[in-house]
Amino acid sequence: MSTTIEPEAGDRRAQLAALLRQRSQEDSETPLSYAQRRLWFLDQLQPGSAVYNVPLGYDITGPLDVPALEQALTEVVRRHEILRTAFRSTGGTPHQVVLPPVPVSVPVVDLTAPGRTADEVARLADEEAGTPFDLVAGRVIRARLLRLADRRHRLLITVHHLACDASSVGVLGRELEAQYRAALAGADRREPELPMQYADFAEWQQDTLDGPELDRLLAYWTDRLAGMPTRHLPTDHPRPPVQSYRGAALTFELPLAPVQRLEELGRAEGATLFSVLLAAFAVLLRAHAGEDEVVVGTPVSGRERPELAGLIGFFTNTLVLRCDLAAHPTFRELIRRLWTEVKGALAHQDLPFEKLVEELHPDRDLAQNPLFQVLFSYRYEEEGAGLRLDGCEVSPVLGDTGTARFDLTLSLARTPAGLTGRLEYNTDLFEPGTAERIAERYVRVVTAAAQAPDRPVDKLAVLPAGELATLAGWQAGTPAELPGALVHELLAERAATTPDAVAVVAADATLTYRELDRLAEGVAGRLRRLG
Repeated sequence: MSTTIEPEAGDRRAQLAALLRQRSQEDSETPLSYAQRRLWFLDQLQPGSAVYNVPLGYDITGPLDVPALEQALTEVVRRHEILRTAFRSTGGTPHQVVLPPVPVSVPVVDLTAPGRTADEVARLADEEAGTPFDLVAGRVIRARLLRLADRRHRLLITVHHLACDASSVGVLGRELEAQYRAALAGADRREPELPMQYADFAEWQQDTLDGPELDRLLAYWTDRLAGMPTRHLPTDHPRPPVQSYRGAALTFELPLAPVQRLEELGRAEGATLFSVLLAAFAVLLRAHAGEDEVVVGTPVSGRERPELAGLIGFFTNTLVLRCDLAAHPTFRELIRRLWTEVKGALAHQDLPFEKLVEELHPDRDLAQNPLFQVLFSYRYEEEGAGLRLDGCEVSPVLGDTGTARFDLTLSLARTPAGLTGRLEYNTDLFEPGTAERIAERYVRVVTAAAQAPDRPVDKLAVLPAGELATLAGWQAGTPAELPGALVHELLAERAATTPDAVAVVAADATLTYRELDRLAEGVAGRLRRLG
């Protein structure tokens, strides 16, 4: 979420600075931040998983200097301790240990021989993105260079989420650009030392999140989330007993005209484009789930304090938003509701999501994430943002780990041409065709809302004309005669005619009609005996 509300905590900045001065350079172990702690525990549950890899890819055209690139990356890793940090545990308690800086190498894979295809490039990129890290050894960043031709390369950089977030990608790109330029010039460029490191932040967070401020934050969130619905979106397949994080993603575009109309609508209501686009997503989820309230998670940068702006690390926090669509609001009214919700969440964003989960004690379920299953994010993508290397043309390439952290994640980026969307989905739950329809329907909602913001949300066009015609056709015929038999009689009849046909599928188990009938008879007999 790009919107922030400046916290009223100037005195805490001074407290942070004081704590940083106290931290000795000889400290070998520091605690994990709240956000890191959750990721570390998830890694222990599923060791060898790449679900929290952050893959970055760049196509580079021009005279790339590989030694200069290695020198630049080495300096960035030296400068940011989190990129050379090991994650270890003592007695089950995790901590982080900063390792000494070492030269960073960038292995080159030569794909210039005849017969090497684009499929091989994609396979190597997927392999790189999907290879897990050895967190105990402190390997949280790596790079590989694919040589496609004399002046064409693809640079693959992968970072573990424990050491990186979305804002960190921008910091990494800017510093890599500056260090590469210095290396080309033959200069031994050393930037001024950072005023703090990520370990300082983690230690400060543990020391300061306590007392009245913690009570204030917990009071807000426990009250706001009381009675929160726990229903899920309908899925194509049953939810596995343990979340596998298998996933896929698709991308789509929204044209400039409706996006500009929504921006104007947001300004008229005093709301951000984030809130307007969230309202459109809530309309879609309502139509998909058939519920008047949907729960959505959204990330915030966690970098409200200026000391954190230039650091690489995992600062992102996650907020839980309740989207109330009851009583048939117009789209304009829904924007007002959600902007109020967003402002309240931002004003209380300093409570780590992990601390909130500890306080609420939701039923721990390995099949799903706590509190919400759908994530929504928005960012403004500045023109020319990303990695730039002197003398070369660089264009980003979307990386894919083949994983999904939530049931659905909708990520939107504002560009000069409109909006670019990416829908990540759990392939254990959803078929590709379903994900494509969800993306298409979101575009329809955005377009319809931009054209008619004063229409009730349940009247906005979500389904295309073809699907509406099909539904109308189903409703048009003569009502079917329902059998007079009771359910257990119908089951017994089916068990007699097709006893070995599959009646129930649950995860990896199945029941035939014969088996289901026998189980039903057993339960009925027990109920009769109990009176």
